[in-house]
Amino acid sequence: MAALLSVGEVAAQRSLPITRHKAGGIVRNDTIVIARDTTSERYRYVEALKLLHISRDTVRGYALLREMIASDSSYAPAHHSLATSAMRHNPAMALRHAESAYRSDTTSLWYAKSYGEALMQNRMMEQAIEQYRRIVELEPKNPENYYILAWLLSREGRYDEGIELIATSETLFGRIDALAELKLFMLYRTGQTLLAEREARMAYEANPSEDNMERLGEMYAANKKDSLAEQLYIEAVRRDSLSARNLLRLGEYYYQRKQMTPYMKVMVQIIALPDWDFDMKYKAVKTLVDDRQMYNAYVFDIAQMILSLYKQYPEKPEALDLLGSHYIYMSDIESCLTLYKRHLTDEPPREEYYIAVIDIHNYLEQYDSVAHYTQRALDIFPTSPTLHLHRGATQQIKGDLMGCIRSFERAEQMATNDTLRGEILGYIGDVYHSIRERREALDRAGVRRDTSRYPVRMSAAKARQRSYMYYEKALLYYYDNAAVLNNYAYFLSLEGSQLERAEQMASRAVELDRNASNLDTYAWILHLRGEHAEAQRLMRQALALDEGESADLQMHYGDILYALENYALAKSYWQRALQYGAEREAVEFRLGLLERDVKPKMQYNTER
Repeated sequence: MAALLSVGEVAAQRSLPITRHKAGGIVRNDTIVIARDTTSERYRYVEALKLLHISRDTVRGYALLREMIASDSSYAPAHHSLATSAMRHNPAMALRHAESAYRSDTTSLWYAKSYGEALMQNRMMEQAIEQYRRIVELEPKNPENYYILAWLLSREGRYDEGIELIATSETLFGRIDALAELKLFMLYRTGQTLLAEREARMAYEANPSEDNMERLGEMYAANKKDSLAEQLYIEAVRRDSLSARNLLRLGEYYYQRKQMTPYMKVMVQIIALPDWDFDMKYKAVKTLVDDRQMYNAYVFDIAQMILSLYKQYPEKPEALDLLGSHYIYMSDIESCLTLYKRHLTDEPPREEYYIAVIDIHNYLEQYDSVAHYTQRALDIFPTSPTLHLHRGATQQIKGDLMGCIRSFERAEQMATNDTLRGEILGYIGDVYHSIRERREALDRAGVRRDTSRYPVRMSAAKARQRSYMYYEKALLYYYDNAAVLNNYAYFLSLEGSQLERAEQMASRAVELDRNASNLDTYAWILHLRGEHAEAQRLMRQALALDEGESADLQMHYGDILYALENYALAKSYWQRALQYGAEREAVEFRLGLLERDVKPKMQYNTER
């Protein structure tokens, strides 16, 4: 093939003489025709490099390299280029090409290093070690080669060889920080901690950097020289009290030795640092707060951290919640209320701040304030189901049961998922049950018309029907609602109806939440179905979990014991139920059975 080239190109590439001609006093280069061998390996290789690095045409460039290897498998430059390109994304291919290049020319330092890197990329460490020994022989005055070989020896646990190699490098080049650090590590791993300490001290004296100080402190600690380590860390903090790294190192030193008092003092300093990341600070303080034993023992130090965090980041909800929770922990309810009220004017407004204010007023039984702040919040967040639930709960406390149902129904319309919808429908079922109980109490008292501030205009039967209807709807949306399963099962058991289904629901409620109330319901239903022994076993568990000393549980257990003909113990639990607030009439009826020596032939539908 022939190509047109300028004389300058020919001279540059072939070292040919340039023929110049004068024309009108101007010297110019003539263009000549040269027969150029475009099939030569060097030419094709240069073309491949131009495609790769100038044109950025990797597809054609690599294809040309592969063509060259296909025609001459020993052409090392092409193998080397392909190895370099594949080193990260295809280590196995890189190894094949790197080895081929190196075998073609074992005197080439580039090929030797490429092959060594490929061996490391393929985790062939023993072969890589031998390869880097050859590289050190090829290039003995490059300390980087010694470092890589020492690192490989260290990685394979050949510490003594690594230490000896670094000693050789120190003879040639003097002390080099990277190699000295590696030597320190290997001395430590071989148990030569005193030599490691000496190395660390030399490094620190030569350069008192944070890294060198940290290594020296670690060596002091390894040699049980705690006082020197502590002194070193304290000195570092004294030199730079705003260094998070220095403070964290000192704090870790105290924490590892369970010296919690100085540790807390250091943590106070760390949280006060202006340039340490908020998330890191919050996580550190939250960890201390969640450890109740630590919180109790160092409450004042932790309080200082919480206040510091809030003062630095008053706009962060997490910092505000930490401070609010701390006030509640300290029983300083008023300060907590003031804190959240201060943030009600934040922009953009946050619903959770209003809910916190509402909850605190609710806890303080300040229901007018609850209603006020609930309405303020609803003006801003009219579609919030949580706020409608809060309004309904306040109405329920006041006795406005119908108003409560309307608020709960509004919340159900706003619900964004079936789980929440099922929970709200369960609440409505509970309120209708409360209406039923109120109406039944009025009926027993002979009161035909409810003249209270919030009258109920519904019969007990109608309220029962709606209660059960809402329970059914709740379970359709969210069957694994333990509260609904438990309440529905218990109310059915009081009527003695659908006991088999009631047992299934109660059993599932216990599986979901094994608390005293759910166990009591399940045991009571089993008792009604005649399974007294199993009922006794479950009721014992319920009593063990009952922290409120419920009169209902005492009464139920007495009934179960009576059915098992354990009369003495049954009497004891009935009397205990009376002490815990059970109705005297119900207890005296049971005690009368014992006095008349009436054998157990029936169960008793006692109410909670």
